[in-house]
Amino acid sequence: MTNTTLQILTDLAWERRRAWAKEDPEQRMLWEEYQTLLKGFMEEHRGNRRLRGEVLRLLDLHDAMEDSAQERFFQMGLQMGLELGAVEVLRDTAGDSP
Repeated sequence: MTNTTLQILTDLAWERRRAWAKEDPEQRMLWEEYQTLLKGFMEEHRGNRRLRGEVLRLLDLHDAMEDSAQERFFQMGLQMGLELGAVEVLRDTAGDSP
């Protein structure tokens, strides 16, 4: 399996994850709460551009770290699944299955 194939599978899975997040009621509720809290914070501190900028940079950094870690875990799981699938430990070689 090439890195390109692994990347294609990863991209497809991430796209499906984003679609799921839009469809899932709990995820939508969390997103709406986030938007409400962010809007309130930005309005409350509208006179302090420096603070707002720092908070947004912190949020961006946190999101980037989370995405990176999740992608690495997903790729490791995908690779492990592909490698285990190639082992064929459950293959019926003696015709003993009922």
